[in-house]
Amino acid sequence: MKNLWKSGLALLLALAVILPQGAAFAADEEESAPSRAISGEMENYLKGFGIFNDFEVIDNTAVTRADAVNYFVKASGFDFGLVGGETQTFADVSKGSMAWKASEAGSILGIINVADDRLFHPDRTVTQNEAVTMAVRTMRCEAIANLRGGYPNGYLEVAKESYLLNRTSGSETVTKADIAAIIYNMHKAQKYDITYDGDRISYSKNSAITVAEDLLGVKKYRVDFVNTSSSEKTAEVKFLSGDKKGTTEKYTVSDKVNLAKLGGSGYVYINEDDDEIVYVEMKKGSDIKYDYISEINNRSDGRTTRVSDIKKVTLLNEDKTYEVSDEVVIYYNEEKVETDAYNYTDCFAKAVIQEDKIIRMDIYPLTDGGLVLYAVHDQLRFSIDSDDIIWYDMDDLSALEIYIDGMPSDSLLELQGNYIFDYWYSKPYDKMMIVASSRSAHGTLTGYTDNKITIDGQKYEVADNWCNFNIKGNEYRKGESFNDLIGQEVTAFFADNRKVRFIHMDTANAYSNKVKGIVTNAYEEKGTGDKYIKVFHADDALGEVEYKVADKLKSGSLSFAYAQSVSKDYEGNGFLEFTLNGDNEIKSINPVEYYGYSTNFSGGIADRYEMGGQYVGEASWLAILNLDGEFTVRKITYNQMKYMSPKSSGRFISDYNPRYNSIPKYLVLLGFENAVTMFTTTSIVTDIQYVDDDNSKIIFANNSSYVCENRFIEENNLKEGTLITYRVGYTGKDPFQIDEKMDLSGDSSTWATNTYTPDAGQGFYKADDLLYRNDYVVQFMINGESTDVFVFPESGSNEGEGPVAYRHNRSSFEIVYMNYGNDVSYVREYRGAKTMNLRKGDNIWFHINDKRQVDYFIFESGPNSYEN
Repeated sequence: MKNLWKSGLALLLALAVILPQGAAFAADEEESAPSRAISGEMENYLKGFGIFNDFEVIDNTAVTRADAVNYFVKASGFDFGLVGGETQTFADVSKGSMAWKASEAGSILGIINVADDRLFHPDRTVTQNEAVTMAVRTMRCEAIANLRGGYPNGYLEVAKESYLLNRTSGSETVTKADIAAIIYNMHKAQKYDITYDGDRISYSKNSAITVAEDLLGVKKYRVDFVNTSSSEKTAEVKFLSGDKKGTTEKYTVSDKVNLAKLGGSGYVYINEDDDEIVYVEMKKGSDIKYDYISEINNRSDGRTTRVSDIKKVTLLNEDKTYEVSDEVVIYYNEEKVETDAYNYTDCFAKAVIQEDKIIRMDIYPLTDGGLVLYAVHDQLRFSIDSDDIIWYDMDDLSALEIYIDGMPSDSLLELQGNYIFDYWYSKPYDKMMIVASSRSAHGTLTGYTDNKITIDGQKYEVADNWCNFNIKGNEYRKGESFNDLIGQEVTAFFADNRKVRFIHMDTANAYSNKVKGIVTNAYEEKGTGDKYIKVFHADDALGEVEYKVADKLKSGSLSFAYAQSVSKDYEGNGFLEFTLNGDNEIKSINPVEYYGYSTNFSGGIADRYEMGGQYVGEASWLAILNLDGEFTVRKITYNQMKYMSPKSSGRFISDYNPRYNSIPKYLVLLGFENAVTMFTTTSIVTDIQYVDDDNSKIIFANNSSYVCENRFIEENNLKEGTLITYRVGYTGKDPFQIDEKMDLSGDSSTWATNTYTPDAGQGFYKADDLLYRNDYVVQFMINGESTDVFVFPESGSNEGEGPVAYRHNRSSFEIVYMNYGNDVSYVREYRGAKTMNLRKGDNIWFHINDKRQVDYFIFESGPNSYEN
């Protein structure tokens, strides 16, 4: 965006000397503000231009003077980079803080003046008079205000003429909603032209330009949207106003603008220096619908229709009929339709609507896709009938559009498992559109006809190409009878055209008396002769469970002797299915249907979704391990599994079958012997709970917990307040290995810290101040010197959540996750939605890992802390 403040800075500073300064702000008494909200149009505008951050809630929260200046500086288009690192205009603002940057910029712009005592009072609540004065100065109209009597009446008169206080609360205490309304009104106001002739000043409003256009270096036009390209990030517009009226031009579009919503008529703000559309206001009544056409002219019989004959179109999912403009433009397969007739029913359409009439439709006949198994950045794996298909190198497409449940999506990763999709592609095959649905219905199947099924009394239309799957061993069947599903729990998956495409029977419900797992022990009790089998469950999180074997096994069952023979079997032969009777005793032992599938591999396991050519993203992951000579079975997660590597090579077996079961439910890893390196994490012990005389449970601030032998706890002197960097391991009896340990159980003044030097390595340090941070880096002040700029770990130290922060309050610790915006740092409470600013003056400790990255913080409120 063109920056008028930057190019005209010398002139601006000269004017700041010429113009009367008015009053330096004094603190007015506060009064409570009524609760109010701003319009969606206003919020979109202010966030679209970056005046408010995307995550901010614009409500009745009172605004500090520092925050108010920050908002007005952003509204001016000023480049914060022009603030010098050595300047400190105000005595009560700490250098390097966010309030410092805002106040320095505000002083440069003349938005705030310097009182004799050089105090700014950044934390005081801004008053209406102060906010109005800031706005008038941002508009460069302080000379006019001074002619009218100065502070505050002269400023209020200018505000009244420019309608700055419209839609504000009128309270002396200014809220975020008030500031938002003032800035919005200011941007929409007409610019004042001011002329200086010696001591004489004359001024008039310029109806041809708004304050926003003047400050931000943009120009506003009314346009029709002719075409958009998601791959090029461009929009072609026809100008309906201004000096470009009647012409058609193509512009790049800012990342903040949602291309998928551009259609019909609207207003664009164009930075003509960069040929970029930076903001768009759609004309009221303009909209785009992404939906299937169910009827043309109230008919669904599939007849072909010319454009001139189309008077009404019914959209399927919206269930609404629209009139069609006499001047409608229709593209079919991306070619403009002139006189040809086509059958448009059951096609997918992007319909541009203006004042409740369709003025344009881009129509695509879709090809049947399938059931999504997984999607990654460059590939999509899915099932059609019994075939398992992968599309590779999708990032090589010149354009890929994705729509999920009628809404545009910008990422292939949003196509989740069990979504149904259809698609369109161009010829040559360089463009693709995917239309997907997340819709499903779960319940008891109670009836069916040739083209409908009934689930819990609700009828659903079934597609001609329906396929049921995961029935008795994950068998696919297409178009067969529903008889054996009646009365069973099923899940129906729908395409975006509302038709059932896949039907899945809940086998866990149908066979709830069956258990699959690995035999860890089988023995006969002396004296009674009773037989017992210990099974490590694969279906759930129960772990190892001991079952009594019924006195008589069912005919056809494997024998108890066989179960004994495969107990503690490192080759996976002890992975069996057990059927239980009403007394929860084993009455039958059967092999798991592997279909003979096994794969050898070497090196680490790095792909969450695919291993050995099969999709494994939804499988239950088990590992058979030799830990210090002991047979051990562990259930593992992907985050744990991806770091595992066998000494030489490993093998896994699963119930995968490329024809009958392309979604394996079980994956058993073999061949790991004391050679597993697990991921490292850092957390603080918050509690140690009694389990039994030999074991206790350690609970961490990150909500993880581990049962440990008391011996392990005593040997490592673990207690509440111990900070540990540890590896979750499968390398021995203990549940984790400790890499680094620190006692934070006492008062923070007693915490041992390392001495920071410019070449400091791994360690725990105390910061005197926080100088800088953004999405990727952080910098501190220690002993009057700035530290290096430290990078955050790419995946963070808590399973990908980013740098971890612990709020310390007396003796308790609470984990929060640090996130960073461009100008404000905020923390999000763990598993919560509440946000708060990290406050200047907090006591901050930080840790540098072995890669010289800052991977966690600890902070507590300092005696002089205040909000940025």
